[in-house]
Amino acid sequence: MISPSTTTLPPNNRSRVKLYTLNEERQWDDRGTGFVACTTPTAPNTTHALIVKSEVDGSTLLDSKILLNTKYQKQQETLIVWSEGDKHDLALSFQEKAGCDDIWENICDVQGKDSSPFLTTANSLTSDSNGSTAYDSDDECVGESNDNYLPPTIILPPVDLSHLHDICDLFSPDKVRDASRRDLLARAIESGNYIRKLIDLFHICEDLENLESLHQLYEIIRSMFYLNKSSLFQLLFSEEYILDVIGCLEYDSQLNYHEKRNHREFLDTKATFREVIPIINQELLSKIHQTYRVQYIQDAILPAPSLFEENLLSTMNSFLFFNKVDIVTLLYALATHGILNVIQVMLSLDDVTTKQAALDVFASIVECNPSTVREYMLQETQSTQDDDELLLNLVISEIQSDPDPELSGALNLMNYLKLLIDPENMMAVVISEKTEFLSFFYFRSMSVLLAPLMANTSDLRLTRDDFHIGQLQNLILDFVTFCIEHHTYHMRNFLNKKDLLRRVLVLLKSKHQFLQL
Repeated sequence: MISPSTTTLPPNNRSRVKLYTLNEERQWDDRGTGFVACTTPTAPNTTHALIVKSEVDGSTLLDSKILLNTKYQKQQETLIVWSEGDKHDLALSFQEKAGCDDIWENICDVQGKDSSPFLTTANSLTSDSNGSTAYDSDDECVGESNDNYLPPTIILPPVDLSHLHDICDLFSPDKVRDASRRDLLARAIESGNYIRKLIDLFHICEDLENLESLHQLYEIIRSMFYLNKSSLFQLLFSEEYILDVIGCLEYDSQLNYHEKRNHREFLDTKATFREVIPIINQELLSKIHQTYRVQYIQDAILPAPSLFEENLLSTMNSFLFFNKVDIVTLLYALATHGILNVIQVMLSLDDVTTKQAALDVFASIVECNPSTVREYMLQETQSTQDDDELLLNLVISEIQSDPDPELSGALNLMNYLKLLIDPENMMAVVISEKTEFLSFFYFRSMSVLLAPLMANTSDLRLTRDDFHIGQLQNLILDFVTFCIEHHTYHMRNFLNKKDLLRRVLVLLKSKHQFLQL
C-alpha cells in the first residue's frame, strides 16, 4: 500500500522511464526520459499523482493525477498506458519490469483494485467438458463491473468443424463494437489454450483442403486483431503461433474460391534477414523477427481498416512501436560502442546492398532514439572538418542519389531527417543542446541538402526539368517548408543569407504542375 507520505523512487534504473504521448496521427511521440514516482496528497483537495522528473535537468515531464475512473493498462511487462480526456493518451515505458510492477501496484492501491494480472480463484476460470472456457480476469486494474447487462463470462464453443460457424458468429462486427464484450472475448480466448486448438484445426483443414472452413478460420483470426488486447497480441505474435496465424490469414474469404495468398512462402524463402553486424543476443534477434512479421501483417495482410477498425488497431500500433523501442534499447550498447560509426563507414562504400542495410539500421535508431543520433553528430563535428564525411551529409547524399523514379527511398529518409530536427522531439533536451544541434545543421548540412535545387536554378533559370529532378526538388521544397514552420529563427537567417526565395520562385517555370504548386 502507499504510505501517507510521498512514495519516492530514487533515480535509478528501477524507476527510469520514457514518457510517450499519442499524437493526432496516432503515432507515439517521445517526450523524454526521467525517473517516476507516485506521490500522495499533502494538502486538502489534492490527490495521488504520477510524477516524472527529467534525467537531464530535473524538470517535470509529467504530473498526472491518479483518478478513480481512469482506466490504466499494463502491457508487455514494462509498459503502463492510460488516457486523460478523449484525445490525450500517455504511456510510461520502464527500463526494468520491477519498476513497472512497483508503480502498477501503487496505481491499483489508489483505485482500490487488485493489482494481480489474473484472478485464479474457482469463480474466475471454468471449463466445460468440451474444452470451452469461461474467464473473468484482465490485465487492467480489476474492480467491480457496472456492466450488469452483460454476463460475467463468455462461453466459447468447442473447436471443431461443426462449431466453426458458431465461433465466427461470436466475432461478427456488430458484436465487437462493445468494449466490454471485446474484453470478455479476449479473456476467454487467452485461457483454455483456445488459439492452440484453432491452429490445430487449421492444419487439419489445410490437409483436407477444406476451403470453406479455412475461410471461416480466416475471419476468426482476423477478427481477433480488432479485439485490441495487448495480452492477446502477445499470444498471436509469439514464436509458437505467428507463422500459423499468418497461414490462417492466407485464406481471405474475399478472394476467388480456390485462390489464396502465399505469405508464409514469401517470409520463408524471399524475405531475408541481413545482419549488418553479428547479433548474438537471442532476445534481440527474436524481437527483430517478431517485429518484421507483425509489421508485415499490418502492411501487407490486413485489409485497409475503416475508421472504426483503425481505432481498434491502436494497441497493435503501440505493440509495434514499443517493440521497436525495445530493439533500439537492446542495440544502445552497440550505439555507445560505435554502431553509428560503422554505419558511417558503410555509407562511404560503393556496395548498394551494404548501404541499404546501413540506412535501415540508421532509420530504426532515429525513429526510436533520435537524441542518440544527434549526440553522435555533434561529437562528430569536433573531429571531422570535411563536410562530405559527416554522417548526416552521407545520408543526404543517399537521398539525392536515389535511383527510384518515384524517390520512395529518398522520401522515407527525408522523413527521418525531419525527426532529427523536429523541436517536438527535443523537448527533453536542454535549450543549449537544441540550439547547438540546429546551428550545426544549418551551418554544415542545410546547404548540402539544397545543393541540387541551387545548382538547377543558377542564373535564375531551370537547367533541367525532367521528372526525376522535379521529384527531388519537390522533396526539398517540402523539407524547406517544414523548416520554415518549425525553425523560425534559424530558417529566417538562412533564407536571407542564401537568397533562397528567389531560387524557389524559379521553379514556377517548371512544366511539372506538382512542382509549381
